[in-house]
Amino acid sequence: MQQYIGIDVGGTHVKYGVINSDGEELTHHQFDTPEDASTFTRKWQDVVARCQQDYDIAAIGVSSPAILIPITVMRQKRARWLTWMTST
Repeated sequence: MQQYIGIDVGGTHVKYGVINSDGEELTHHQFDTPEDASTFTRKWQDVVARCQQDYDIAAIGVSSPAILIPITVMRQKRARWLTWMTST
């Protein structure tokens, strides 16, 4: 059975968990939203690597407080992670 990572990036906390194909929650955790790109990127990579060790991850879903418009992204102050992830 496949599993999926869901990540909710908020202005204060990043919450994440793993569910299976039946929608059953297998695990969930959270950490404070980092202010800087390097810390955010490292924590993001750690979360994915840890989940991949324990589960057969088929996909990752991400939500954030950014408003997405075709070809343009309007970001709130704390949603800088989108810039960090697309500029590397």
